[in-house]
Amino acid sequence: MIPVITLNGLYEQIGLKHPDSIFSGSFNLIRVEDLPNNTKYPGYTRREFFKISLVRGKSRIEYPDVKFKINERALVFTNPMLPYKWEKETPDQHGYVSLFTSGFLKRFGSVTDFVSFKDIQYSVIELTEHQYTLFEDIFIRIKDELEESYLQKYELIACMMMEIIHHSNKITGYADQSAAALSPSERIVSIFLDHLERDFLSAQSSQRIRHASPSEYAQRIGVHVNHLNKVLKQLTGFSTSVLIAQRILQEASYLLGNTPKSIKEISWILGFEESNHFSSFFKKYSKQSPTEFRKPNDD
Repeated sequence: MIPVITLNGLYEQIGLKHPDSIFSGSFNLIRVEDLPNNTKYPGYTRREFFKISLVRGKSRIEYPDVKFKINERALVFTNPMLPYKWEKETPDQHGYVSLFTSGFLKRFGSVTDFVSFKDIQYSVIELTEHQYTLFEDIFIRIKDELEESYLQKYELIACMMMEIIHHSNKITGYADQSAAALSPSERIVSIFLDHLERDFLSAQSSQRIRHASPSEYAQRIGVHVNHLNKVLKQLTGFSTSVLIAQRILQEASYLLGNTPKSIKEISWILGFEESNHFSSFFKKYSKQSPTEFRKPNDD
């Protein structure tokens, strides 16, 4: 009989507290470095949860009918239905593992219908250094969001997980093959999130971003601003303005918590004309001033 690893069992094994979430489903993020060497199950195992893993380091993944070799970097999708074994070939392993149950992404459809979980040929994606960095940035934002007190952080994280899934589809070429299978509304959400993310790439190199308005995003996509807002609220639960503000807040939190840049510098990078405008924005959405947010990180 193939052993089944439960979420509670995994949390107990690595000493991690089960997350408290008012959001449907369960979600957590673990660094690859913090995972145990699972010598208890040398053969095939099944997990009772879904995983999306970003890994750096040589390893081998085996399903009963197919084998994958990871030479440097990869994005890996695993589901509870298929048993597999994952063997590290070098001790130096890095990255992130996201764990979640099927209910976590249910507003976007059935997880088992997503091609990366349904079709083994799309389950292990070798990445270039640039692609690895792109996904690493998303996982870092998810990690930062998990540590926030924002009441709707799990809804926001679910959107970021869908961003990972959509980017993986683009890399494999499945996005082009399956575009016709997406509903018009799903296609609009995907294009909007892609445009939103592109606007923040400049912040990673300390270049200034420009705040695009909901009407500008609608114009880029080729839809009316009211239709864009309606579609986003239906599929993500958030309006266009809120999604833009949340993305600004994510980037601000990352820059405040992970860089030595001054609040004035961060304000400029994020497109604010005055530092006090940035401080007011940050306090409105996080209930803390930038200085208060940074203090725990300085201790």
